[in-house]
Amino acid sequence: MAVAKLLPGMPYRISLATLNGGLYGMILLAVRAGRTFYEDFRIGEKEAQGVRVREWLEVNRCRWLNVLGLVGISTGAALVFLTGRLPFAFWFLYAAIIVGLLDVIKRNRLITVKSDFPTPRFDVNAATLLPEGQGRKVEFRWRLWSEAGAPAEDFTASFTIDTKEYQQARDRPRLPADTPDNYLSYVRDEFPPSVQQIAAHLRHLSEEREFSVLQEVANVICFVRSIPYAGDEATDYGAEYIRCPIETLADQEGDCEDHAILAACLLYYLGHDVGLFFLKFAQGDHVAMGCCTREGAGPFSARASNGNEYYYVETVPTSESQQIGEISSEFLQRMTHCQVLPVE
Repeated sequence: MAVAKLLPGMPYRISLATLNGGLYGMILLAVRAGRTFYEDFRIGEKEAQGVRVREWLEVNRCRWLNVLGLVGISTGAALVFLTGRLPFAFWFLYAAIIVGLLDVIKRNRLITVKSDFPTPRFDVNAATLLPEGQGRKVEFRWRLWSEAGAPAEDFTASFTIDTKEYQQARDRPRLPADTPDNYLSYVRDEFPPSVQQIAAHLRHLSEEREFSVLQEVANVICFVRSIPYAGDEATDYGAEYIRCPIETLADQEGDCEDHAILAACLLYYLGHDVGLFFLKFAQGDHVAMGCCTREGAGPFSARASNGNEYYYVETVPTSESQQIGEISSEFLQRMTHCQVLPVE
């Protein structure tokens, strides 16, 4: 106010408004520059008393505090103005505070939060989509099962499967199918770039949609379930042919063990603790996937030799009601033996 009175050749109110506008413009630029510096140099990644600043802000949101501040300041400014006690110079101050609070409230999130997904067993950022024309193009469409009555979400994706990698998998000698341990090698040892690009896409999708750990598992399962079921006898491979993950993806078909191996492979290399379930019936066998999770799941589980408990996960195309830890009543009635082997 004192500086405004000293400006020559300019009415007091105009000079005061000009000075306030310039001052708040400088403040706004300083805030923007500070936010950019904060994000670029990852200051928010520093730990404060064992808690990351960014994670603490995201968990607490703080958006409701801005709403309360907006209501309180607006109400206070209106009351002071109506009583005629609001100095002209403070109009700009209240306006700047209100605009600043509105700017924060409009943002979908205050700051980027580092996800708590398990650490992948491969370089996710190095895995890139293979260009079209380099191999066989495959397309997938799947629906993530709904939770608590929420509407189901649909996803689509297309990938290119390298023909050389596919042929190498086809030429691989098949291990005896009567030994459960042999199935694990198809999970651990068959992860070429064609499969890596799909695993990386699913992780990026989890980060983009802000999935929880269980939601990522569910999304991978639903992705694998979108591949049609085809028994060995209905294909050109012959009886008891175990597909490698890249074969199931390229052929876009497979039986129970093919679906389970593919799902376990994708989740294993995404860092999850998974296994394979082997169910024996009086007539025939069945293979599914197992998932070790701390978040809890359905009622059906089994403990593996490593001491961890794995929840049963059906990976063949089934109804959306069969989520993690759920098993069909038919299987429970017919099952004579159950074994789960962890992927280690």
